[in-house]
Amino acid sequence: MNVVQSPEQALKQAGARVSTRAPKRDEQEAEPRKAVDRKPAPLKLDQLLLEDERAIPERRWVGGVGAFPRPRLACLAGPPGVSKTTLALGLSVALAAGLSYGGLVQPPGPCRVLFGGIEDEIEELRRRGAAVAGRLLDHPRQRATVNANLAVADMSDCVPLFQVDQDGRLTETAGLQRLRETIKQFRPDLVVLDPLIELHTAEESSNTLMRPVLRALRSMGVEFDCVFLLLHHETKAGEGTGLQRLRGAGAIGGAIRSLWSMRPMTAEEAKQFSIAEDMTDLYVKVETGKSQYSRRRPHAWFVAEEREIANGDVAHLLVPWTPPTFSITPEDLAKAVRALREGLHGEPCSTSPTADAAARVALEHAGIPRGACADVLKQLQATGEVQVRLWRDPADRKMRKRLWTAGNAFVGWVEEAGAGEARH
Repeated sequence: MNVVQSPEQALKQAGARVSTRAPKRDEQEAEPRKAVDRKPAPLKLDQLLLEDERAIPERRWVGGVGAFPRPRLACLAGPPGVSKTTLALGLSVALAAGLSYGGLVQPPGPCRVLFGGIEDEIEELRRRGAAVAGRLLDHPRQRATVNANLAVADMSDCVPLFQVDQDGRLTETAGLQRLRETIKQFRPDLVVLDPLIELHTAEESSNTLMRPVLRALRSMGVEFDCVFLLLHHETKAGEGTGLQRLRGAGAIGGAIRSLWSMRPMTAEEAKQFSIAEDMTDLYVKVETGKSQYSRRRPHAWFVAEEREIANGDVAHLLVPWTPPTFSITPEDLAKAVRALREGLHGEPCSTSPTADAAARVALEHAGIPRGACADVLKQLQATGEVQVRLWRDPADRKMRKRLWTAGNAFVGWVEEAGAGEARH
């Protein structure tokens, strides 16, 4: 016959001590300990104005004042095929050698640069690097300086660096840990990451999802005291300011502190600089789209060159280029007066660039370079040889503002400026 034991009997048989004391009332009614309420710590408040302004730390830059503020995020953007990677390589070589490059960077000395390429393999980066070095570096010692300060890394097997879910939760990948360790050991001043779209899995057009990525990169810049230069695409439309042209979320433009925007030469600019139409694709302009801590720099121009390297391959590079300036001679002024005296299409020339009888067109026909037309007109108006006067168009009897010159054959000039509404 099996005897059913109570739990207490079973424990006694096993040699365990069992308390038969009934719990006290205060033990029965005991409540869990409440967490101690702690007031949140207030923010640290600092004075804005110091007695000694010299106590404020100076801004630090990579590449000279106005280039890359340190430690911050910067961006080099442009449409596809405009040679962003090539320009970034030229910048990297120049910085590593301590050389200026097209007015974009003017470093006081060599800088350490880590170039992280994702879309181009190391061999291709070396081809372009060799082309740049052959053009910019004059002495073997400079090549040694570049090798000591510039390192390239194939990051194609490290991306994405950040996994971002639909709620904006960010996860750092093993690839990011490899990059962090590389930065920790190499200690670069500038880290180039090409391109931004490959670094993360976030929806690029979402501010909510892009902010964690940009925040993480910014925090890494502060942690390692370096600048991250992100190469990024612009919208297909390519309209608006440099910031407006950035593809994706507005958070990208908000997070960066320096933006350089690359633009191919337009047909208008080609005419202004007397560049043949079939050569315009070789020229690219770099605009300052954003400069948070300094005045925006003038546009910088570059022209593409091909260079044969020692292995027989041909690689291209971007070389700084200065648009031509025109010296105006007395002969130019005389030609301009004759052209304006004759007019265009049977009527006096107009100051409006869109008019059928635009003065600029007449001057170009006379052999005046487009880039010099405005200065020529300014000089002729300053001497009084050319004046803006009202002219009554015989076709519709309307008053128009046109350019008057002594000895012109046109009739219908009105001496009084208030003689009715004037049009171009």
